[in-house]
Parts: sequence; structure tokens; C-alpha cells
Amino acid sequence: MVRTLIASDEQLIRVGVQQTLVGVAGFAAPLVCTRAQAVGIARLHIPRVVLISCPEVSDPVLRQLSELIALPSGPRTLLLVGAWNSASDVAALRAGAAGVLHSTVAPGNLIDAVRLLANGDSVLAGDLYRSVIGVLPLGHANERAEAAAFSLTERERQVLHLLAKGLSNSQIGRALVISPATVKDYLSSIYDKLGTRNRVLAAIIGHRCYADDGNGGLVGSLGRRT
Repeated sequence: MVRTLIASDEQLIRVGVQQTLVGVAGFAAPLVCTRAQAVGIARLHIPRVVLISCPEVSDPVLRQLSELIALPSGPRTLLLVGAWNSASDVAALRAGAAGVLHSTVAPGNLIDAVRLLANGDSVLAGDLYRSVIGVLPLGHANERAEAAAFSLTERERQVLHLLAKGLSNSQIGRALVISPATVKDYLSSIYDKLGTRNRVLAAIIGHRCYADDGNGGLVGSLGRRT
């Protein structure tokens, strides 16, 4: 069972997110707390995923993020932010945040995001993705992955191109007239060749390697934004 912790200073958000995750198959009943309590409760209860709700990514949020990631359990941390700020959001990703979504994310998309994080993947809202893609560094290992992208098969390149636009597996399948399960198989092969299991990173590599028409969506198997 995936154990989650919801940290917010707003009771409405705590209750709303908790109700979204309650009863979801494979999820334990979510824990809730204020942001100030998050590190202590995460240390005690060892959640797999910590969701932090904040108006924006501030220095205190970055410090708390660093403390959470430094815990022996190394929880995957998802930030739910009220407003984009490219510089601070990039700082959160560099600090190790596994995902950044807007606080208005649809319930179904939020559930999918938590599942992705629990499985070791990452998520990023499409609007933020497009604003940070040019400034988020890949690093040496991932620069090699970018080079490897050009060795993909034609169909794999098509899948990666659509992934880079922020399309979900089902949307990629409809665009290419293949099943979502087949898309998943192609993505597994793409990840293996790129040497990553990170969907966001693969999408960034795809964006840098292939033309992008600016269409929106969530980078992650989350469907398009509403």
C-alpha cells in the first residue's frame, strides 16, 4: 500500500486532497498535517509520497524540501503550487522535487501523479514544463541520453516526440493508432535506450531533439490540462 502525507497550512486543501486519495486502490489512508509538521511526521510514519501545498516555491519551502529528501526513507515529494515562478520552480526541481503541479490539478490527474511518483517517476505540469525546459540542465549522463535519442527507431521517435508535447499514453495511442499498452511498451524501450526511468527527463530530451508545436498537457501519464 502506498502511504502518502499531505502537508498544507490550509485545512480545505488538506481535506480536499485527502478525500481525493481516500479509497484509491493501492493507497493507504492519507496522513495530513501542516507544513511545519511535515518533516517530523514523515520521519515517524515513512510515507512513500509527500504532497506539499504552498502558494509558491519560497526559500522555506526549498529548505523543507531538502530536509524531506535527506530523510533515510527518501520520500518522493510533490509540490502543489498556487502560482508559477520559473526561477523558484526550477530551484525546487534542482533540489530534488519529484514533481510540481498547480494546486488546481484535476483529481484524476492528481491520483495518476501520486502513482507515478510512488513508482519512482516524475511529473511536471505542462505550463511549467514549457517555461523551464530551456533552463533545466540535463547533466553529463543525460546529455549522453540526449545523444542516444537519435538512435531510436522511427516509431520510438514518434512516441517520444508526442511525449515531449505533454500527451498521455492514451493520447499518444490515439495519435498513432495504437493501444495504450503498446505505447507503454514503446516507452519502456525508450527509457532503456536513454538510460532513464524518468518520464519528465525523457520528455525534456525529446523536446530538445525533436520539434515541438507548443501543445500543452501534463508531462506524465496524466492527460491534458483542463
